[in-house]
Amino acid sequence: MDAAFQSPPDDSGFLRNLIVTLTGRYNVNPNQVYVAGFSSGAQMAHRVGVEISDLVAAIAIGSGTIAGQESALPITLPGAALGPVSVQERGGTLDRTIPPCNNGITKYSGRKFHLATVDQSFNYWTRQNACTVFQNRDPLCENGLPNPKSTGNDATGCASNTKSNIFGRRTSGTFGPRSRTPLAGSSLRRTRSNRVRRRRAFRGASSVKTPGSGDANGRVGSEQ
Repeated sequence: MDAAFQSPPDDSGFLRNLIVTLTGRYNVNPNQVYVAGFSSGAQMAHRVGVEISDLVAAIAIGSGTIAGQESALPITLPGAALGPVSVQERGGTLDRTIPPCNNGITKYSGRKFHLATVDQSFNYWTRQNACTVFQNRDPLCENGLPNPKSTGNDATGCASNTKSNIFGRRTSGTFGPRSRTPLAGSSLRRTRSNRVRRRRAFRGASSVKTPGSGDANGRVGSEQ
């Protein structure tokens, strides 16, 4: 935190007010509001999923962790999310700034923080979304390193037709977001067709606001 701030600003409150204001002012479909972020922005997108999921259909995470802390391990994950939200997360297996697998350390403003792993992130969101069907049971990480047998995972059968997926590439890239409605499956290859599929997935994602509703087609996915 910058020394100019005597207390942390209300980032979630600001974003909530921004979404409500812009949705009303510009006739935005409230069921098609998405938040994406990269690095620190990805961490904020995770927070949006936890705290503002009543207003957001999907979040997309690029090279950002769901939790970071100065205190010693184990990692403390967020409490219960406000509601189901679809998530797509992507990250690079060679990322040394936001290490994906070993609760590694990164520095912000000269301070060291332990980071949650991609498995902790994926497992958090699949639990929050009450997902029941998984593409595979392979962990994304093994012995503190990216699992060479895994390229990601995809979870479906989630509450309110949500889905979560996570995938990665052998680069210093990112892992990504989740949304309330099913997102298309993802692969590690950055082909034009895959980019189109991701765009179409978000275009079709919408937030179902019916409390307690569920859909066997809801999804949560993960890939490395």
